[in-house]
Amino acid sequence: MPIKYSTEPQDSRRFTNRFSIYYTLIAGFYDVCVKTLPFWRRWLKSTLPYIKGNRVLELSFGTGYMLTELANKYDTYGLDLNNKMITIAQKNLNSKQLTAKLFKGNVEAMPFEDNYFDTIINTMSFPAYPNGDNAMKEIYRVLKPNGRLIMVMVNFPNNKNTIGTLIVNTWKKSGEIIRDMTPLFEKYHFNFTEQEIGPYDTVHLYVADKKF
Repeated sequence: MPIKYSTEPQDSRRFTNRFSIYYTLIAGFYDVCVKTLPFWRRWLKSTLPYIKGNRVLELSFGTGYMLTELANKYDTYGLDLNNKMITIAQKNLNSKQLTAKLFKGNVEAMPFEDNYFDTIINTMSFPAYPNGDNAMKEIYRVLKPNGRLIMVMVNFPNNKNTIGTLIVNTWKKSGEIIRDMTPLFEKYHFNFTEQEIGPYDTVHLYVADKKF
């Protein structure tokens, strides 16, 4: 089965608004799923051993499961565009008496200084950004020299196995953007490794270090 990556939307605002409405509708259900599905938590927590430094930013943190893993262990920041997700995430932090600095904002225009974070974590969210180049450019900007980007996302299996390719093509029909990540990492001067951690090699863990 051939692999065909997504094309990015011409109307970024419309794309983002559609996903924002969708995430608002499913926020409560999503929170329950993350808390109850062990394989989902396992994928998210696969990022934890690779964190470096103390100042950590989670992008598009959803209902805050990973924030509760990071808070009070690191100087933890979170950025998300969806009001409902931010509200639930704050409640989840409060229920465990944890503290993180949460911001509302767009990954393509982050409200942070240059060279600010030691590690940035992004799980299952990059395919929902309309412009991958702009998002990666901002990630590069706010990471410190030698800082680390850790990402988890659905992507095509490197061995092109039929079942995995079918799963990703089906996932792509939801509207998420499936990209070839290698050119983006190379353009923004990241050294990276890639592991396939999901069924039929459909979930990928990327660990990428900013060269300078």
